[in-house]
Amino acid sequence: MTAILLAATALANVQAEGVAAGHVFADGRYVEPPYVLEGATVGGRPAVVVNGLSIPLAAQKRPDRTYDRRSRPGRGPGGFGPPPPRRRERPAGVDVAELRQTLESGGILVLNSGRDPVPLLVPGSGGDLVAFLADPPGERSQDGRRVDVASEDFRWASTVVLPESVTSEFRRLVGESEALEASNRRQLAWVRWADAAAYPLSIAAMVLTAAAMMHLLSAPPSGAEVGVDGVISLRQDVLLTRSLTLIGVLSALDLTNTLLNVNAGRMVEVNPIAAGLVTSASAVTAFKVALTGLACGLLYKLRFHVAARKAAWFGCMLLTLLTARWVMFGALIDG
Repeated sequence: MTAILLAATALANVQAEGVAAGHVFADGRYVEPPYVLEGATVGGRPAVVVNGLSIPLAAQKRPDRTYDRRSRPGRGPGGFGPPPPRRRERPAGVDVAELRQTLESGGILVLNSGRDPVPLLVPGSGGDLVAFLADPPGERSQDGRRVDVASEDFRWASTVVLPESVTSEFRRLVGESEALEASNRRQLAWVRWADAAAYPLSIAAMVLTAAAMMHLLSAPPSGAEVGVDGVISLRQDVLLTRSLTLIGVLSALDLTNTLLNVNAGRMVEVNPIAAGLVTSASAVTAFKVALTGLACGLLYKLRFHVAARKAAWFGCMLLTLLTARWVMFGALIDG
């Protein structure tokens, strides 16, 4: 019982303090927050009272099917069964809790006398109205915006004057919405490119994985295949060059798969350095080419050292395993 009383007290306090979020337009005027909403009845019609301003709504009615108290079995059609229900109608109340929830979520509530309440979510159904109202009254345009200013609900939208703080907030919301739409269009384009390239990239990955495995097995990093420091045979030079070539090709394949799948929203780049660059294809490509080229160049320059030849072999092995992982990832995506 104590918990119920505490909850009721807290709810009453919240209702008394009002809702600081959202926006209310009542009979073509902007109502300043915070909003205290109450349900009422005016002239037999439901009404919403917002900050002391009473807005009578449309006379909504719903059927209430009840039996006449004087009815008894045998008074139905033909003298058998219960009588048919007498249809009585009573006005429907206003769901103030639902309207308050719209405001708490940052939405817009439009109230017009004699009309039903119009709750709009932002972003969502109220996005076009926000974009329309973000411009000054004399510059508002319906181009590309689903706001019918000729309708009873939004006839006021062309001339209503908003506080500068509200106009600034609406412009900020419009900017965020446009940025989100641009991001969605960009991601959709990457999804299409990723879908188109999925099959050829999978085939290329399988062929390169097989070729790299054959190379690795034919030149293990031990014994005569590695040699000694200061001396390198022709075969050792060829094997080193082959390892570095495979490192470059497999790195390019890894870069392509990463760009396509990260920008298509199919995976997340966990490398903290590359994560900040992966949204820019040119930046991450330059980063990858510079690092890979530097590593391969250093290993070739140090090719007379056994450690450099071993490092090239192990680098090729790691990228081969990474490419095999891309093959499995592609199979999961396609599945």
